[in-house]
Amino acid sequence: VKDFAPVALISADPTILVSHPSLPVKNLKELVALARARQGQMSYSSSGIYGALHMPMEMFLHHYQLKMRHVPTTGGGPALTDLIAGQVQLVFVTPQAGLPQIKTGRVRALAVTTAKRSPAVPDLPTVAEAGLPGYELVTWFGFLVPAATPGAVVRRLHEDTLKAMASPEVQKKLAVQSVEVIGEGPCSGQSHRQRKPAARPVGTSMKWCW
Repeated sequence: VKDFAPVALISADPTILVSHPSLPVKNLKELVALARARQGQMSYSSSGIYGALHMPMEMFLHHYQLKMRHVPTTGGGPALTDLIAGQVQLVFVTPQAGLPQIKTGRVRALAVTTAKRSPAVPDLPTVAEAGLPGYELVTWFGFLVPAATPGAVVRRLHEDTLKAMASPEVQKKLAVQSVEVIGEGPCSGQSHRQRKPAARPVGTSMKWCW
């Protein structure tokens, strides 16, 4: 990360833990109890080993000392397809992919990985609310430039980026995709990268200040 300089933190996307409707659980507490009773017998899918949809489950399993069979696929779409088909019982999904299936009842939403409830699913409890205090895992998106970029250029890009993010048109388009807009500058974004959840932190640390 030393090769890059931050311009702006754009958004933070949550992931949602969903189950197949046939699994006899309606919340995280019931899931933990069932997984303990069926230790090593349940399975979950993901977008690939160490991917953004794999690590949330590994953090969850590690905390509760649970064992499940991991069935990695080539992406979030195939992972969700495996769940709908009943090939696995659980998967973490993005709101963009998961919400249509949740609304039609093809999958059941159990919890969201943000620190606070997500605007995309306001009625869904967070993993922390459901019994794992401090759990938080989001995929953040930001603009970076080469570290050697002149400070004046970085500041101009920073100002123009925040101006664009404040545009109602841009906000509307991102809201349709269930993206949680942050639109912060480098210094305010520092807290997002350096905050450490109770579960094992994932990813590298980047200082978002000049």
